[in-house]
Amino acid sequence: MYFNRKLLYVYLFTASSQSLHLKQKYMDALADRKNIVFDSRESGNDHMNSILDDLYSMADFDCLIRPQSGFSKTAQLLGDHKLIIYPTEARWDDNLKEVIVDNVEFYIKDPGWCQNAKK
Repeated sequence: MYFNRKLLYVYLFTASSQSLHLKQKYMDALADRKNIVFDSRESGNDHMNSILDDLYSMADFDCLIRPQSGFSKTAQLLGDHKLIIYPTEARWDDNLKEVIVDNVEFYIKDPGWCQNAKK
């Protein structure tokens, strides 16, 4: 697992009205990882609210975990991220009614930043 010893602040940028539910899903899935702090906007989420603030804020983080969207790719181009994680294969699951990511790519620009990484 990556970043076992590094404290991570994870901010979920989303236009979803279910941002608290989404944050809770991540917190539940990674409950054993005490080094991760999750945060998100708790109200006022829609596709046009704070769009520029979100874009520049995404560019400021050390690590960008992004979908395959033009918006998040723009944040990647604007930023100087040490690590970028993005999906390379995904599919829609009709039973779960959600996208399942089957494969991700890690782009490590600064290997020293995640020197404690373990596979």
